Amino acid sequence: MRRTFKNLLFVALGEFLGQLLGFFILAYLARTLGVANFGMINFAQALFSYGLLLNYLGLPTLGTREVARCQPWNGQRRTGSIVSSILSLRLFLSLLGFILISIISLTIPKSYETKTLVILYGFSLFTTGLFLDWFYQGMERMEYLTISRIINYSAYFLFVVIMIHRPNDFYFVPIGFFLGNFFVVLFQLLVYQSTYGKLRFVFNWPSGKELLKMALPLGIVSILIQFGQYFTPSLLGFIKGNAAVGYFSAAAKLVTMITIIDRVFTIVALPMITRYYAGNNPMLLQLLLSHLQKLLIALVLPIIVGSVILAQDIVTLIYGENYLPASSVFRILIFFFGITIFTSLYGVSLIAGQKEKRYAQAIGLGTLTNVILNPALVILFGPIGSAITVVGSEAVTLIIAHHYYQKFINSIGLTKGRGFQSGYALKPLFATCLMALFPLLFPNINIWLKIFGCIILYFGILILIKGITKSDLRLGTTTGK
Repeated sequence: MRRTFKNLLFVALGEFLGQLLGFFILAYLARTLGVANFGMINFAQALFSYGLLLNYLGLPTLGTREVARCQPWNGQRRTGSIVSSILSLRLFLSLLGFILISIISLTIPKSYETKTLVILYGFSLFTTGLFLDWFYQGMERMEYLTISRIINYSAYFLFVVIMIHRPNDFYFVPIGFFLGNFFVVLFQLLVYQSTYGKLRFVFNWPSGKELLKMALPLGIVSILIQFGQYFTPSLLGFIKGNAAVGYFSAAAKLVTMITIIDRVFTIVALPMITRYYAGNNPMLLQLLLSHLQKLLIALVLPIIVGSVILAQDIVTLIYGENYLPASSVFRILIFFFGITIFTSLYGVSLIAGQKEKRYAQAIGLGTLTNVILNPALVILFGPIGSAITVVGSEAVTLIIAHHYYQKFINSIGLTKGRGFQSGYALKPLFATCLMALFPLLFPNINIWLKIFGCIILYFGILILIKGITKSDLRLGTTTGK
């Protein structure tokens, strides 16, 4: 339990600091570059992401699993071989990805500046291909992940602040992004060489094909999620232009910052649910899942309602008056957070029960919904249509994942509390309604006072009416050793 708790703290700290620095970078770029250039940067990042899909292909997930199977560190030769093989293969895939996005950038009907930005971002494929995050995750050395994240964002932030002062300085953004990644690679390779031995790069195509065959199923879910995430701004940019991408991306990045809660939850929930499932005790698993649902409902409701009410204040505070249209997009996109965190709960439950193919099917159908609906809604409503599509497609994923989740828990003997329990929402909903009165009754007070007032009021009421109990918070720590 001590190591699990320590790793959780490191992961949460890394996510928080990374998002905080990312927030400052985001706000600075949005204000300095202007809406059109900020949208152009996000469009280039979206195309760059397709190269990342080829770079990834499930190999980091496979590497984490295989390294973890070698624990404790008594399989150094085998693990070293895994690291060398995966890094060599990812470098080869990075080269293919760079060629791919370079060809795309030269053929798309976009400005010279946009094409140049895409190619500049493409060089970062070679640094991401050398990342060893997956190795340190498999070794359960999460402190190295946290340090890497701090190095990455700190270097990027300093470069941006020093080099970017005018709207036309946008070329420095992908250069700063590359340098942040480069310093991470340097740190991770130095730690590896000093702690685990010399690293060799050996590319063998037959071995690489076998690795790809093993890794591909593990990467399907991540690839579909990333495709759905970047497809929207890419399509929006093609149809409506850079300004529309700027408004959508401004709102989407706010939601991304909030979904740090989902990422930390997933890291905690997957091993916990797996442990209960492997223990062959359906009643304890049922109790765990029920408590997790209750906690998530209590967390999600106030965030969604508060974000809807304070959307204009939040967007204006971070981006300035020029981005005010993004507040309407943010009001819709915040529902994505509420949906995706429950998708994660059902998804990690399926993965823990070795039903990851079912989860991949749910993600795939959600992505297909996105691809089908997006063009029409973007043409009709612009960035608002993009937001509606993102939320709607995630809702489709949730419904299908929940269906497979119900079938899974029925198969292991759970008969009560098997799905979403609406009764868990009554007390949090009551506390949320009272919380919502505060910013509505005092609209002219400072935004920070509104936020902190809502937090104190909500949790004060929730504790008073016993919407969350000690047993809800204690579960998962009493059995974790």
